[in-house]
Amino acid sequence: MTLTQQKYPVSLIKVGAVLYKFEAFTYDDGSSAVELQEWHVRSIQRKRGTQTSYGVKKPLAEYYQDKYVNITQKIKGVTWGKRSRKNGDYGFLKSIPEYFRKQFRVGNDLPSGIFTTQLSALKYAIKDKEESINRCVHFLKEENDPIEIAEWEKDISENEKELKLLKSRLTRLNNNKSKSKAA
Repeated sequence: MTLTQQKYPVSLIKVGAVLYKFEAFTYDDGSSAVELQEWHVRSIQRKRGTQTSYGVKKPLAEYYQDKYVNITQKIKGVTWGKRSRKNGDYGFLKSIPEYFRKQFRVGNDLPSGIFTTQLSALKYAIKDKEESINRCVHFLKEENDPIEIAEWEKDISENEKELKLLKSRLTRLNNNKSKSKAA
């Protein structure tokens, strides 16, 4: 089973669109959580320095017309917050770390794990977690060292717990969708 990235048609790309990614992780204390990440399209533009050099138009600039979509993860206090003392002036902050920004070419696939709907992002996360469990089981079978075997078994149990959380989230999402259709 291969994981595929979603195509993002040029007709749908617009500034302000929201993309989604699900991530499951386990904390050091043994508890696990599932996080829904929102990625917002901030701008669609050509890369800096591709059209002019020191104010002079580059000779082949007309051939390099590729536009790029810049997306930013929305996290309160890190990338999103109060921008000034004015009442209700919330938005993306000025200095955003590179870890919370991604870029891809218009017409190409979305970055890995990022989708236009929550449902497709969740299904991708489930498939990804299942493949991760299969990889861990494969490496466990090859291992001979008891310490390494214990580590792989711990990884497998954590991944199975995260998979269970992702599947319960999928059920909850489907139930909410069916309730909204019935109402």
